[in-house]
Amino acid sequence: MDAIALVGGLNATVSDPSGIFLFRKEPPEVAVQLSEKAIVDQPRNVVYLFDITEGSGMFLADQMKMRDDDILYVTDAPFARFQKVAGVLASTIGFAGSVSSIQQTASGF
Repeated sequence: MDAIALVGGLNATVSDPSGIFLFRKEPPEVAVQLSEKAIVDQPRNVVYLFDITEGSGMFLADQMKMRDDDILYVTDAPFARFQKVAGVLASTIGFAGSVSSIQQTASGF
């Protein structure tokens, strides 16, 4: 939670507070506790998911301390994904409309 606060918190219009991921390489002793497939003498890449829309997710996220080489990733809010797709479609339609107008103007000469 401190790492999120350091960057100014989540942006309510584009961030999904139920999709916060922490990517971390865990030492072998932790990896073995997390997965049956972990090899006892090798570190393992682990992904933790936090949903801070629930109290338990908020407390769990607050207990996790960032380490060197950790990666914190926040997913897009569902509406933000829709806005991106709509923006791409609108620009494509706008471009197609512009090309059509140019062709009509050019054929009028």
